[in-house]
Amino acid sequence: MMPEPYIIMPVKDSVERTEQALRAIVASGHTVTIYDDNSTEENAVYLYQLAQQLGCGCIGLKTLTDTHSPNYRTVLIHAQQRAREQNASLLIVESDVVVAPDTIDRLVAAQEEGDGLVAAITVDEAGKVNYPYNEGGKHLSFCCTLLTKDLLERFDFTELDKSKSWFDVTISHLSAGVGLKNRLLQDIQVVHYPHSSRPWKKMKYTNPLRYYWLKWTKGERAYRKIYSLLLVKNEADIIRYSIQNSLRWCDRVIALDNGSTDGTWEILQEMAARDPRIVAEGQYKGPFRIGLRARIWNKYRHELGLGDWWCVRHDADELYTDDVRAILERQKWYITTVSKRSTDYVLSEEDLRKMSGDFGKDRAQYTHTTLYPRRERRFMRAWPWLIWKDTWRYPHPWGIESQERLHVDHYPYRSKEQMELRWETRKEAKEQGCGSFHHEPKDGWRSYLWDGRRLLQNGRNLVWEKDGLVVKEFGVPGLIKRIIYTYLRKSKARRSYEHALLLKGKTPEPIGYTETKRHGLLAESTYTSRLSQCPYTYKDLERADFPHREQHIRAVARFIAELHEQGILHRDLNGGNILLDDNDHIELVDLNRMRFGSKRIDMQKGLRNLKRLKKGDEEMDQILTDEYIHARQ
Repeated sequence: MMPEPYIIMPVKDSVERTEQALRAIVASGHTVTIYDDNSTEENAVYLYQLAQQLGCGCIGLKTLTDTHSPNYRTVLIHAQQRAREQNASLLIVESDVVVAPDTIDRLVAAQEEGDGLVAAITVDEAGKVNYPYNEGGKHLSFCCTLLTKDLLERFDFTELDKSKSWFDVTISHLSAGVGLKNRLLQDIQVVHYPHSSRPWKKMKYTNPLRYYWLKWTKGERAYRKIYSLLLVKNEADIIRYSIQNSLRWCDRVIALDNGSTDGTWEILQEMAARDPRIVAEGQYKGPFRIGLRARIWNKYRHELGLGDWWCVRHDADELYTDDVRAILERQKWYITTVSKRSTDYVLSEEDLRKMSGDFGKDRAQYTHTTLYPRRERRFMRAWPWLIWKDTWRYPHPWGIESQERLHVDHYPYRSKEQMELRWETRKEAKEQGCGSFHHEPKDGWRSYLWDGRRLLQNGRNLVWEKDGLVVKEFGVPGLIKRIIYTYLRKSKARRSYEHALLLKGKTPEPIGYTETKRHGLLAESTYTSRLSQCPYTYKDLERADFPHREQHIRAVARFIAELHEQGILHRDLNGGNILLDDNDHIELVDLNRMRFGSKRIDMQKGLRNLKRLKKGDEEMDQILTDEYIHARQ
């Protein structure tokens, strides 16, 4: 009599069909162990309780790995170990398969000497075969398949390719490759409900062309891999934190060390020895070039499939604060590039004296930030037509860039010793002709220290203050808008300045504007004004306990009414763009979207404009409207 196999059921979230599959196995006189691959919290609890109720086991893969699903390789490794300990074969029953009362006993009894895989054939409820099996058993589905003890002893599943997600075809070929037979038993049938949790995937068998079109154009894919390319030199104090941060969202960090002398390379080797997701690719002690990442990319590009993602530039001093995977997953199929926006943490002389060199402890000591105004490409989709030469900064073609940005906290300056080493390293790279680091200061590392700028706004555009002046930095627009702002329309910065001159006292005093062109087209632009002395915005009046609230609301209404009477329309009117003080002095900011006409704004149009300030506070909105109408009568 053959011993009882170790029976497993990998599952994620499809609880109703899983319960049906489990009860069928238990009813046949066998027990099964569930491998829960990162189901939702609610479903994970349900599966655990169901397993207890039925006398089955339940292993949450979160206890075995911190990688995202699918984790079939982890399931196979753990299950093989359990089966070997029990001197048993391994039977895989998928969560969308319902066995007959005698299925498992017949499968076990059907084993013959020299077998590797023994599988039941899958059919739909009408008895029609619903899996495209290869003739001769070249590969079998794992829907309901027995992996014999002979196969488990001949091959160790820890050797399975980490870059793959599914292994039925792989193990079928391995079994045949070591001289074992793969047999599909036509007389043992199980009912298979393919992709019951994702009905659209049934089209894979009924309409494969439409299935693959939807798969890539609609993003209907369970999981996309992300590989990160890390080029690093002398970042020993932060490298652990950076890699741990990136492992929250990426499947593999491939690191190339550019001749570190501070222990960075040794840390990378140590981390790679403990975690297979980290690859210490090697040390290159030659001159720095931004295209060194191309070497890694070209070596590993075959491991990513159509639609997976590369982090083509992973800087060790950047920590992502967004849910990177979620943002990448929601990109449309035609989006090929996602950039980052950066909050740069900087040190003053006083801050510098507090730094110990231990980034984990020092991180809480930062008090000053600036924003890096330029967007930089960080993620690119793994299309097969990409080319990356080692003289290029990024792979080409870039394709279409997402308007969504990933936010990073950037810590380029962390201690006196680190800043000195950073400056010397980059100075040497520039002298060797690396073609980068043009923005680096020429007069020593102390130029890295905070220059007194204070961040006021972090949004689409950056607003910061220094020495009583406020600078608004407009980001680089898209290509079409760059052409328009160069040849057909004034830039936002120029319009802001000219509109401020026309407002004459109704806005902070304008100082000037700048425009920068690249390749003949407008790139960055800035508008500078005096710092307003008004401490409040109209948004502050939303607080019901704000002192003299009604008085200030009425003052704002009269101010807007006066503008409309003069033919002035602020087309981006909102609570953050209206400043005021205790004496009801009011100023407007964010001026690039204004219209100055020779005729007064009519009442209907004025009320529509006023509506932009209404936020659902009935009392506040009624006071605003009543006073506006009264002021214009």
